[in-house]
Amino acid sequence: MSLSLYHIDQALEALIDPETGELLDYDAFEQLQMDREHKIENMVCWSKSLDAEAKAIRDEEKELAERRRTIERKRDRLREYVDRALDGHPFQTARCSVTYRKSTAVEITNMEELVQWCMDNGYDGKVTYAAPTVSKSDIAPLLKAGVAVDGAEITERMNMGVK
Repeated sequence: MSLSLYHIDQALEALIDPETGELLDYDAFEQLQMDREHKIENMVCWSKSLDAEAKAIRDEEKELAERRRTIERKRDRLREYVDRALDGHPFQTARCSVTYRKSTAVEITNMEELVQWCMDNGYDGKVTYAAPTVSKSDIAPLLKAGVAVDGAEITERMNMGVK
């Protein structure tokens, strides 16, 4: 039966007289030392093996991520092509369906003008001072309420859904 490193260390300690520090059984001590070295060597080799396995997995993850990105780019190009071909018209067969829904998005046409407008109209809390910007989500309710905001507008888009 193989002893754990902890038990080997305990057995080595038991072979030394606590009062004199004298070795009680040289042969047993030597055997335990060899067992200890063998155990440590095996653990270090196992650690190296785990390092190699982790590296192989990490390399495989990188390769898979690149393959995924390539496939996603190809998918995006195909969907853009279909989107241009359908020009916003729905399409359906027994195998697939393409629908469109309208959405709105805030587009900042002139950030400096928008920041100045916010400052002049009491919306200075919406201005971020790290680099003066205004969040689109903060301006969207104003634009949707019909407020004429210099430097921003609402645009309609057609978003394609694939099932």
